[in-house]
Amino acid sequence: MNYLIAIITLSLLFFANYKLWKKTNPLLQKWFLPVLLLHVVAGIAVGLLYIYYYDRSDTWIYFKEGLKVNALINDSIITYLQFLWNSQGSETFLENLYYTDHRALFMVKITSLILILSADHYWLAAVVFSVISFWASWKICQTIHQYFPQHLHANVFSFLLLPSVVFWSSGIVKETIALAALFYLCHIFLQLYKQSTLRWHQWLMLILSLWLLYNLKYYYLAVAFPVMLTTYTIKNIPWRWIHQRFFFETIAWLLLFSLLSLGATQIHPNFHPDRFLSVLYNNYQDFIAFSDPEDVMRFSSLAESWKSVILLAPWAFISGLFRPFLWECHNSLQLLAALENTALALLFVSSLPALKKLSTHPDRQLILALLVFSFVLNVFLTLSTPNYGTLIRYRVGFLPFFVFLTASSSPIFKTIMKMALSRKRS
Repeated sequence: MNYLIAIITLSLLFFANYKLWKKTNPLLQKWFLPVLLLHVVAGIAVGLLYIYYYDRSDTWIYFKEGLKVNALINDSIITYLQFLWNSQGSETFLENLYYTDHRALFMVKITSLILILSADHYWLAAVVFSVISFWASWKICQTIHQYFPQHLHANVFSFLLLPSVVFWSSGIVKETIALAALFYLCHIFLQLYKQSTLRWHQWLMLILSLWLLYNLKYYYLAVAFPVMLTTYTIKNIPWRWIHQRFFFETIAWLLLFSLLSLGATQIHPNFHPDRFLSVLYNNYQDFIAFSDPEDVMRFSSLAESWKSVILLAPWAFISGLFRPFLWECHNSLQLLAALENTALALLFVSSLPALKKLSTHPDRQLILALLVFSFVLNVFLTLSTPNYGTLIRYRVGFLPFFVFLTASSSPIFKTIMKMALSRKRS
């Protein structure tokens, strides 16, 4: 029976990918199979990494917990569905689970559903998770290409090929589903921003994406939603005098974003104004206490005050993007991260002159949105999660957007792509 389920699942994945490939823009089709295989290999590699390298294996715990949840089906399908819906149905069952906090338990439930399709097999479930991640990255890549075809190579590199993002958004980890939800949310936002209309199934995807993000990575949502709502609102404000001057438009954007961000503090208890700074500071202290000294970045002046956060923000922004530096590496994984970070630093520095043209850019509101989203999420993730390994995984929520912003305006990236294309033609 398990073999039959596995064969059916693989057949459905093959058919779905074939249909998706057929509908793909011809300029993107050549990337389809390589990127799909890259995600699948990455999903398997995540499982192997947690077997042979990390002591605390989140992905395997999700798998084992998912098997426990699926065992409820043997007792009663009603009990199983009740547990999925509200974590009830068995009085003692929760005591047998390793994860009981809301976000981890939500991921366990998702894993349980995927395991049903995967015949309770870890590696097949990892493939299914990875394909879901691939579909989302492919969707946002297609949408960006539809509206910004001039940035094809920056688009493909940022959303399909960025090594750390592909790796940490594949396999049985929370980032796989969270980033997929964020990508679909961005796809829907671009559709609204450019066309102002959505079809019924897109509204359903919007609701699903918001629900998944809230339950898995509420802090992604707390920054992304105000940014998107602000950008859409400013674009549709009928007052011409705002749009005639970049200065007025930017001030209006930042003021509205600030107001909406205050509303976002109600998204989760950890964001309440009276708790936010203490949660950030305590998270920082916890990571410092439980991490090896060579695995963390230290912000010794961090305190439970906005003055401290604001003063540290520029260095936190740089640290979250480009650390560990090459001279800070103590193991092979840090070296791989540092090599990627060095390349990103070159892209970033080379793209800075393009900021001079921001005021006359036709999509300056979208550029501002990407800058603010990347900066805010990066700073708060870095200050609250100073562990190199953990931060590299968490930052997949903003890194593709930031890299797209820099690569699309970087002369170094454009030169490399021209060289690569000319060599291929010759």
